[in-house]
Amino acid sequence: MNFPPINGVDEGTFLIVGLCLVSAWYGSESFWNTKRVLWGHEYRTVTIAAFCLQVVLPLAALVGLVNIYRKRDCE
Repeated sequence: MNFPPINGVDEGTFLIVGLCLVSAWYGSESFWNTKRVLWGHEYRTVTIAAFCLQVVLPLAALVGLVNIYRKRDCE
């Protein structure tokens, strides 16, 4: 498999390491329980992260699978 220099695996690793560093810097309780305003409503950071894991990441994976399906007969 030929991956570009920055690929999905690297992006996920950067995200996880970044969240770990931010959580360590601010403290897990104060960072993850902070309330943030999103679309006019107040949500805790952990709720926003759970939304991203349950909705955004599967959609991104689906787009990747569609691209793999389209390129399967190119070679």
